[in-house]
Amino acid sequence: RGAGATADRIHRSGLLLDSHDTPTLAHRRPDPHARSLAWTVAACLPLNLSVYCLSCADVAVAGDPENRQPMPWDRIPVGGAVERALALRARVAALRLGGYAPLEAPGLWAFRREVEGPGSVVVVVNPGEEPARLAAVPRGRAIHDLVSGERLRVRAGFLTVPPRSVWVLPERRTEAPAPPRSVAGSGPGPAGAR
Repeated sequence: RGAGATADRIHRSGLLLDSHDTPTLAHRRPDPHARSLAWTVAACLPLNLSVYCLSCADVAVAGDPENRQPMPWDRIPVGGAVERALALRARVAALRLGGYAPLEAPGLWAFRREVEGPGSVVVVVNPGEEPARLAAVPRGRAIHDLVSGERLRVRAGFLTVPPRSVWVLPERRTEAPAPPRSVAGSGPGPAGAR
């Protein structure tokens, strides 16, 4: 998210949460919820996502030589964090194909993944330990989270985002899309637009 993090650079990047050369995510983040959050966020970004085989099995190893062990096929949890994240990405075309537009959301990381026609989504991440408020960005009458399947309640024009959570909110367009709000450091734009 630095000054050079333009959408074009993000699209040309890859994301590697762990590999055979590093301690696994399960070793570095013992909390299963933190790992699930990391994989869900990774699946929502416009990146080439690489999944290390021991991540699928949720194996915690500190590094060489343990992280070069054969794949423990019998230990892969059905419906585990990696499988759920990849299924979300497969189900939502905007997460695979959509553009990236950062949104202004104090205390949160929010961005729109936009595709032609219906199907755009707003991704909202609250990595903090406290709830945060989000102006109701997605357009449409009913807002539901594609990660949990829950219907969300808008109160006084805001949604309360729980701590340590990620939402993927579908947009149902009934009009031409509004241009995304500019965020400082989000890439090139007209002078003074930041």
